[in-house]
Amino acid sequence: MSSDCCPTIPALLVLQASKYGGREAVASTDGASLTFAELAATIEKLQAGLVACGVSRGSRVAVVLPNGINLAIGLLAASSAGIAVPLPANAAIDEYRSWLHVGRVTHLLTSAAQATAVRVVAEELGLSQVELRHEAGRYRIHAANAVARRAKTSVRQPTEVAVVLITSGSTGTPKRVPLTHANLLAGAKSVADSLGLGPADRVLVMWEQYHIGGLVDLLLAPLAAGGTAVYAGSFDARRFSELLDDVQPTWFQGVPTTLRELLVHARLNDRLPVASTLRCLRSVAAPLPPDLMQELEMAFGVPVIQTFGMTEAAPLITTNRLPPGTRKPGSTGTPCGCEVAVLDAAGDPLPPGSTGEVAVRGPNVFAGYEDDSETNARSFRRGWFLTGDVGRLDTDGFLFLTGRVKEMINRGGEKIAPAEVEEAAVRHPAVAQAAAFAIPHPTLGEDIGLAVVSRDTTSIDRGAMRTHLAEYLSPFKLPAVVLMLAELPRCPIGKIRRRELADLAAATMATTRPPPGSRPADDPFVAGLAALWALHLDLPAVDPDADFELLGGDSLARIRLVLAAESLCGVSVPEASAATITTVRRMAADLRRLGGHPPPCAGDTDTSPVKGTTDLWGDGDAEMLADAPPETIRQRLAASRSVNEFEALRENLLNALTRHELAALAARPFLRPPTDWAGRLAARLPRWLRGAEAGQVATALAAWRDELLTLRAQASSPTWRRERLAPTVVLYRRVDSGPARRRLIVAFAGNHRRLMLPTHVVLDHLPPGDDLLLLVDPGRRHFATGLPGIAATLAGVCDWLAARLAAWSEADVVCFGTSAGGLAAVCAGHALGCRRAVAVAADRPADHPNLERFLRNRISASAPDRPPRVILAYDPANHRDREGGEALAALLPTSRTVELAASGGHNTLRPALASGRLAALLHNLLGSDTGSLHDDLAA
Repeated sequence: MSSDCCPTIPALLVLQASKYGGREAVASTDGASLTFAELAATIEKLQAGLVACGVSRGSRVAVVLPNGINLAIGLLAASSAGIAVPLPANAAIDEYRSWLHVGRVTHLLTSAAQATAVRVVAEELGLSQVELRHEAGRYRIHAANAVARRAKTSVRQPTEVAVVLITSGSTGTPKRVPLTHANLLAGAKSVADSLGLGPADRVLVMWEQYHIGGLVDLLLAPLAAGGTAVYAGSFDARRFSELLDDVQPTWFQGVPTTLRELLVHARLNDRLPVASTLRCLRSVAAPLPPDLMQELEMAFGVPVIQTFGMTEAAPLITTNRLPPGTRKPGSTGTPCGCEVAVLDAAGDPLPPGSTGEVAVRGPNVFAGYEDDSETNARSFRRGWFLTGDVGRLDTDGFLFLTGRVKEMINRGGEKIAPAEVEEAAVRHPAVAQAAAFAIPHPTLGEDIGLAVVSRDTTSIDRGAMRTHLAEYLSPFKLPAVVLMLAELPRCPIGKIRRRELADLAAATMATTRPPPGSRPADDPFVAGLAALWALHLDLPAVDPDADFELLGGDSLARIRLVLAAESLCGVSVPEASAATITTVRRMAADLRRLGGHPPPCAGDTDTSPVKGTTDLWGDGDAEMLADAPPETIRQRLAASRSVNEFEALRENLLNALTRHELAALAARPFLRPPTDWAGRLAARLPRWLRGAEAGQVATALAAWRDELLTLRAQASSPTWRRERLAPTVVLYRRVDSGPARRRLIVAFAGNHRRLMLPTHVVLDHLPPGDDLLLLVDPGRRHFATGLPGIAATLAGVCDWLAARLAAWSEADVVCFGTSAGGLAAVCAGHALGCRRAVAVAADRPADHPNLERFLRNRISASAPDRPPRVILAYDPANHRDREGGEALAALLPTSRTVELAASGGHNTLRPALASGRLAALLHNLLGSDTGSLHDDLAA
């Protein structure tokens, strides 16, 4: 087929009737069929009937018919006369109400005995209704409530819209996808060419035909090749087995889920291998696991062709080829009928092997969503349509997908592709299917959820699953929640509904989260560790059987907690063991197994994280490492005894160094000190000959240097000058002269010793002219006990600050605090008489009585006309943060609350960074004009 000779659907039907007139074009398993000549004549008659009922080339005709030959005919007729809007035949009234409104439908095409719900809505909206009737072997249009009139059928043009499909994609917001006749026929040609379809080919259709695959893959492509489409209703594995002999298809198309069902049915009925007339199976709409591909090919004795497509590309983008062409398991193949590229964030093509967003352009790709300029602006770049998929192209041009942009899990800045977790999960012998998804996390923003379906009724323990996954995944990729399900929720074409899984996980977490401290431990060993957990997780108490992630733990807290436990118990915890610690009781068991002695109980001695995490090697404070020369820092990192120790040191550096200082670390590789000849020797050995921890540290060092090299390319000259005023206080001044009147941000860090983000990131996004004075509480007590080396109380810290500020003669001072530093920032703002104080995700004052009393006293002592303007920012979906913000707002009647969406997360700055709005957010939070604050932040 050539699009030059048949540029529209009606023209295609006329052309094929002249070539294959007496050959069967469409058929049904109930005996109905039409030849190419009969089909062309039927569609011409139905097109005229629709036009007589008021359908013009701009009319939107909702086609609501059950799967089968009638739906195929209805789609061809509606797209020939006007614009077809295919909809499912068994939806609810509210769904039809939404679709008919969004699709701007003017007419409804259905059958006399079908779709009662959509008829009700059509009557509400006053739509013209027509029926497709099949009587005495002939099809005709009946005007149900439309007035028939004489009208002339117009000739359609290739650039005219033939179909509008309504899709929510990964955003959940309905979008209209208009596809022209040229788009659809280009897509049909690509499908036919990719499979080498010809007049002898017959496809057995057991697919939801109102989707793009039903229209193009299973109707237009067979017609364009002169072949036959045989319709058998919806999918049924048992019927498929029976129809193989009756229909004698040469190919079949399904999603991986339905293809797996065919395999299971054949296996259960002892029908392997399957003998048939099939020459290939085609997998669409979802990733095809390589092991399933192999099993299917062994069972059916034919190649399985994996593809990648989407509605907006009508639909084929890439495909593997039939033998003798190349097929690569795990790949969706090479481009077919269009161009494909992998782009970076700036929209530039990436070289083979690099991961980025997949983009496509070609005659099959639509021109844009209807009336959605904002989405179109995000979706098109330099002529490329951004598919929203993440992947890479290899040197042979084969595309490998790793996930969706919106499905990527952003766990504390680490991007995790769901497919990576799923592939590791299905390696477990008891797991048949797996789906990874994002769940809200109070400090990380997002964490990983995993749903698994077992091969039988065997239950899979969550701890055992994490242990299994730890063999294949890095610790930060291990799921926090594992759901055992009978089946995964899917849409009609087989795609996993990850939002439903996230909702299910949230409900599960709400019902299974044990109250903190609800079951105190009677074992002194366990009680001592529980006290340590409570300190690191900022909780009054911790139930020894409560889950680490459900308590709000994250990767940073895990590192510090393990290091503190190692120091207190006198053992070294292997990386693999640290990754699988889920409860206090399990940690106690692991430490005992490693020979650790019991830690002291709460109150017996100081269990401050200072001892366990800052004095890592016994000869100094890790905070001071940031002040050492770059070569010393590199050597100290390379001398890390474990990945946990390296990560703790790295976090200290990220929380102290500027971008330029971090970039300087990448000038040379990370090598052990010259005197450590054993270390130098180990570094030269192959990884398999090194110790496990040494190999992991080396890998972690190499990965971080790669990140720093990228940072180095962006940091050509120093922008900030760093000065340590005390072990826990650092001043960052801009190198350039800047404006005459500078502003100083007095910042109180949170429990992770930073302002929710690495310090260099915050510095890079501060408003011009701002300097930063960063205060860190090493005891993680919300500054209630002051700062070591400065004062033992917050009041003393404020006096120290007041003296410094007076000496510096700052033009303007703003107090700013995040998380555990939020309440301290508000207190200091009142004590110092600042113009403004900003608290992001602060705690409730009642949780810190000393600070609450301090604040109340300062409020009453402040002059009525000079209280600071307090801005309280938080995500209302995070219950703890909302309670903190509301309690502070009640205490400070003149304060202003700002709602920051973070999917229920505690870190409300990270989403702004990911969306490119961090600078604007900080400008509005810290700026002088609050009049438009809410409007700016809600954008």
